[in-house]
Amino acid sequence: MLDAPCGDFFWMREVAGLPASYVGGDIVPALIEGNRSKYADPGRRFEVLDIVRDPIPRVDLIHCRDCLVHLPLAMAKQAIANFQQSGATYLLTTTFPKTGRANIDISIGEWRPLDLELAPFGFPPPLWSLAEVPELSADGITHFKHLALWKLADLPAVGPA
Repeated sequence: MLDAPCGDFFWMREVAGLPASYVGGDIVPALIEGNRSKYADPGRRFEVLDIVRDPIPRVDLIHCRDCLVHLPLAMAKQAIANFQQSGATYLLTTTFPKTGRANIDISIGEWRPLDLELAPFGFPPPLWSLAEVPELSADGITHFKHLALWKLADLPAVGPA
């Protein structure tokens, strides 16, 4: 599995039964160096990785939690296209289903809820989803975050924003 962004590996290190092959990827080199020194082992490696621009390792599962919500729409679409091109089988990522609001664009690093079933993504309903905690956006609206699973081959091709 690829976990990107992996951050400081804080909560994933507590997950029992990580797959035999775990790759943690993050754009921050200092995080990767720290993770390598503390947590790397024969079945677990950490790589500096920009999910928008760098080649994505071929894995069964890409876990991309709480990342796309911080990217402009064009960059989020580029990341998804990069995932699709990797040959990975599944994508497990954050979505905010049925918000009733269109996906808005942001500057990199800002936050907004993304409903991946709406334009410009157009994902089908997920194979599985887990409701997480509600999040309050800057406009005072509560959004219900889900971690949802899709088969990458079932997703529409994602073109330019």
